[in-house]
Amino acid sequence: MKHLLLLPFLCTMTLGMAQTDKITKLLNKQFEVEQKIYEADDEFKPTLIEPFRIENDSLSFIFSQAGTEPGQMMITRRSVHLKDIEEFMKDINILFVTSRNAVRETHTILGSDGQILETTERFTYLFFTQLFKDQDNRAFFKKMLRAFDRAGYKIVGEHWYN
Repeated sequence: MKHLLLLPFLCTMTLGMAQTDKITKLLNKQFEVEQKIYEADDEFKPTLIEPFRIENDSLSFIFSQAGTEPGQMMITRRSVHLKDIEEFMKDINILFVTSRNAVRETHTILGSDGQILETTERFTYLFFTQLFKDQDNRAFFKKMLRAFDRAGYKIVGEHWYN
């Protein structure tokens, strides 16, 4: 009898985990699509160091980009708890919005020799995905909202501007 009571719980957990996997697969696939749109010599082209992933109900990723000074590199880590995400939107950038400063960003600037020059951390309400090159991504938008819904996270998706 105990096992019969656990069965719905286990099925729900497995389905939710499968949908959070879907969220990261969609984000990582869209990142790959956008990498092909950049010019080969675009110094602001982000490079994934750690792909989008969900661990302990937190979405995170790490990327690098050219720093503000010649020869420097900036490494950025962003993370947010899924429960804090309220909206998925696009203006110029594709981003998640929280109601409070629930997004943690850590920026590390490396010198040309690879030494850490500076590390800063801040909290904000915007989780930028570094996705903004692809202008034909309405299907991605709909798939992401569906994946969040199926994973048990109700988020709004009212603003999607190309």
